[in-house]
Amino acid sequence: GLTLPYYYALSILGKSEQHKMSDLKKELAITGAYATGLADYLIKKGFAKRGHWDHDRRIVNIVITDKGKNILKALNKKRRKFLSELLTKIEPKDRRIVVRAIEILSLAVSEIEDKQ
Repeated sequence: GLTLPYYYALSILGKSEQHKMSDLKKELAITGAYATGLADYLIKKGFAKRGHWDHDRRIVNIVITDKGKNILKALNKKRRKFLSELLTKIEPKDRRIVVRAIEILSLAVSEIEDKQ
């Protein structure tokens, strides 16, 4: 598996075809050096690759590979299974409250992402 920082980075890469390193840094709210370290690890593992921006070859981007897409898909499936099992441990009346809270948080995250 991947630790959370690598998982988050891979999740961001999985959202679109290519990302500038500066975008990765901004979305994860980390330093450039840390973003480079995350990218280097993902590249070393074969989950991502470096390339050049289509519109400006001077800009280095990072792209998720098929291997990265597959591991991300497997991790997301595992996460959904875990959350589903977790919800079964909660009483039905409380489960509705938890699900509603998650929906509210999800909407808040979407609003923040839309502003960025």
